[in-house]
Parts: sequence; C-alpha cells; structure tokens
Amino acid sequence: MSLVSAYSTNTATLTSNNTIYVNQIVPRQITINPVANGYSISIGCQTFVFESMVNMLSRIEEYYNDPAQVEQYFNEHKKLPNK
Repeated sequence: MSLVSAYSTNTATLTSNNTIYVNQIVPRQITINPVANGYSISIGCQTFVFESMVNMLSRIEEYYNDPAQVEQYFNEHKKLPNK
C-alpha cells in the first residue's frame, strides 16, 4: 500500500465588477491497493478501480495536474473525464 498527499492551494481573483472568485484545491489523500486484477485507488471518499498500472498512473498525474477540474467534472458527471 502506498500513500500520497496533495497539498492545499487557495487563490482568489477579484474581477472588474468586484466579484471574487475563489479557486481551492482541497488536499486529498490517495491510497493505492493492489488487487487480483489491477488496483483499487481511494482519493478522498471516492474509490476507483484500474486494470493497468499505466492507466492508473496516467489518471493520478491528470488529477495532480488539475485536481479542481477533475473533481468538478466528476461531481457533475459522476465519472472521470474522457482522455
């Protein structure tokens, strides 16, 4: 089992009409568990299963590159973004 943590980052943007947009990347712990035919991964309270290490690592990289976008897509569509 391997554990990796993302770190929290907050940014705020003030627009010309005095609207504040806050972008927050919430820290999520990633837990990787090898299973009989692949890997079970928990990110925060969600669990995903991958059949190949290559696909798993690609998806983790995608999450670390832009966690806010991946989480927003998942929350709206209840699935990971298509590659």
